[in-house]
Amino acid sequence: MTESCINCREPATERDQYCGLPVCASCRRSPATADELSGSLEALHDRYFWVVWYSRHDPEEAEKCLSPEGLAGVMLSLASIEDAYGDSLPNDDVEHGFNLGMLAALRYVMTARGYGIKAAQDEFPNLDS
Repeated sequence: MTESCINCREPATERDQYCGLPVCASCRRSPATADELSGSLEALHDRYFWVVWYSRHDPEEAEKCLSPEGLAGVMLSLASIEDAYGDSLPNDDVEHGFNLGMLAALRYVMTARGYGIKAAQDEFPNLDS
Protein backbone atom coordinates (compact mmCIF):
# COMPACT_ATOMS: atom_id res chain seq x y z
CA MET A 1 0.00 0.00 0.00
CA THR A 2 1.37 3.40 -0.99
CA GLU A 3 1.63 6.01 1.73
CA SER A 4 -0.38 9.22 1.43
CA CYS A 5 0.95 12.74 1.80
CA ILE A 6 0.24 14.12 5.27
CA ASN A 7 -0.95 17.42 3.74
CA CYS A 8 -3.09 16.60 0.72
CA ARG A 9 -3.52 12.78 0.82
CA GLU A 10 -2.03 12.34 -2.70
CA PRO A 11 0.48 9.49 -3.08
CA ALA A 12 3.67 10.35 -1.19
CA THR A 13 6.86 10.64 -3.22
CA GLU A 14 9.33 11.18 -0.39
CA ARG A 15 9.74 11.63 3.35
CA ASP A 16 10.18 15.01 4.95
CA GLN A 17 13.81 15.60 5.91
CA TYR A 18 12.92 16.93 9.37
CA CYS A 19 10.03 14.84 10.65
CA GLY A 20 10.26 11.79 8.38
CA LEU A 21 6.56 11.88 7.49
CA PRO A 22 5.39 11.10 3.94
CA VAL A 23 4.87 14.05 1.58
CA CYS A 24 4.19 14.47 -2.12
CA ALA A 25 6.45 16.51 -4.39
CA SER A 26 4.07 19.49 -4.64
CA CYS A 27 3.57 19.82 -0.88
CA ARG A 28 7.24 19.33 -0.11
CA ARG A 29 8.17 22.18 -2.39
CA SER A 30 5.39 24.54 -1.34
CA PRO A 31 6.50 26.35 1.80
CA ALA A 32 3.97 28.42 3.68
CA THR A 33 3.60 32.06 2.72
CA ALA A 34 4.19 34.70 5.38
CA ASP A 35 0.42 35.24 5.66
CA GLU A 36 -0.27 31.50 5.97
CA LEU A 37 2.39 31.18 8.65
CA SER A 38 1.08 34.19 10.57
CA GLY A 39 -2.47 32.86 10.44
CA SER A 40 -1.38 29.42 11.55
CA LEU A 41 0.70 30.79 14.43
CA GLU A 42 -2.17 33.02 15.58
CA ALA A 43 -4.64 30.12 15.51
CA LEU A 44 -2.28 27.91 17.51
CA HIS A 45 -1.59 30.73 19.97
CA ASP A 46 -5.32 31.27 20.53
CA ARG A 47 -5.83 27.56 21.11
CA TYR A 48 -3.03 27.24 23.66
CA PHE A 49 -3.89 30.56 25.35
CA TRP A 50 -7.43 29.39 26.05
CA VAL A 51 -6.40 25.86 27.05
CA VAL A 52 -3.93 27.32 29.58
CA TRP A 53 -6.53 29.84 30.76
CA TYR A 54 -9.00 26.99 31.27
CA SER A 55 -6.48 25.01 33.33
CA ARG A 56 -5.92 27.98 35.61
CA HIS A 57 -9.58 28.53 36.47
CA ASP A 58 -11.16 26.23 39.03
CA PRO A 59 -14.93 26.78 39.35
CA GLU A 60 -14.87 25.93 43.07
CA GLU A 61 -12.17 28.53 43.74
CA ALA A 62 -13.92 31.09 41.54
CA GLU A 63 -17.13 30.59 43.51
CA LYS A 64 -15.32 31.61 46.71
CA CYS A 65 -13.99 34.92 45.45
CA LEU A 66 -16.19 36.19 42.61
CA SER A 67 -19.53 37.93 42.54
CA PRO A 68 -22.43 35.92 41.08
CA GLU A 69 -22.06 37.88 37.82
CA GLY A 70 -18.30 37.23 37.70
CA LEU A 71 -18.82 33.55 38.44
CA ALA A 72 -21.42 33.32 35.68
CA GLY A 73 -18.92 34.85 33.25
CA VAL A 74 -16.19 32.38 34.24
CA MET A 75 -18.58 29.43 33.95
CA LEU A 76 -19.73 30.60 30.51
CA SER A 77 -16.10 30.97 29.39
CA LEU A 78 -15.18 27.52 30.72
CA ALA A 79 -18.10 25.93 28.87
CA SER A 80 -17.19 27.75 25.66
CA ILE A 81 -13.58 26.56 25.91
CA GLU A 82 -14.73 22.98 26.56
CA ASP A 83 -16.87 23.13 23.41
CA ALA A 84 -14.09 24.60 21.28
CA TYR A 85 -11.03 22.78 22.61
CA GLY A 86 -12.30 19.77 24.55
CA ASP A 87 -9.85 17.48 22.78
CA SER A 88 -6.89 19.63 23.90
CA LEU A 89 -7.77 20.14 27.56
CA PRO A 90 -5.12 18.61 29.82
CA ASN A 91 -5.80 15.54 31.90
CA ASP A 92 -2.63 15.72 33.98
CA ASP A 93 0.38 17.86 34.85
CA VAL A 94 2.40 16.58 31.88
CA GLU A 95 -0.22 17.74 29.40
CA HIS A 96 -0.55 21.08 31.21
CA GLY A 97 3.23 21.49 31.04
CA PHE A 98 3.16 20.74 27.31
CA ASN A 99 0.47 23.39 26.80
CA LEU A 100 2.52 25.94 28.76
CA GLY A 101 5.57 25.13 26.64
CA MET A 102 3.60 25.54 23.42
CA LEU A 103 2.24 28.90 24.58
CA ALA A 104 5.74 30.13 25.49
CA ALA A 105 7.29 28.89 22.23
CA LEU A 106 4.53 30.37 20.06
CA ARG A 107 4.84 33.72 21.80
CA TYR A 108 8.62 33.62 21.31
CA VAL A 109 8.26 33.02 17.55
CA MET A 110 5.48 35.58 17.11
CA THR A 111 7.37 38.22 19.11
CA ALA A 112 10.58 37.54 17.16
CA ARG A 113 8.73 37.88 13.84
CA GLY A 114 7.11 41.14 14.88
CA TYR A 115 9.70 42.83 17.07
CA GLY A 116 12.99 40.96 16.70
CA ILE A 117 14.96 38.31 18.55
CA LYS A 118 16.02 40.64 21.38
CA ALA A 119 12.42 41.44 22.26
CA ALA A 120 11.49 37.76 22.08
CA GLN A 121 14.37 36.82 24.39
CA ASP A 122 13.43 39.58 26.84
CA GLU A 123 9.82 38.38 27.01
CA PHE A 124 10.53 34.62 27.09
CA PRO A 125 8.85 32.75 28.68
CA ASN A 126 5.68 34.83 28.68
CA LEU A 127 2.97 32.60 30.15
CA ASP A 128 0.32 35.20 30.93
CA SER A 129 -3.23 34.07 30.31
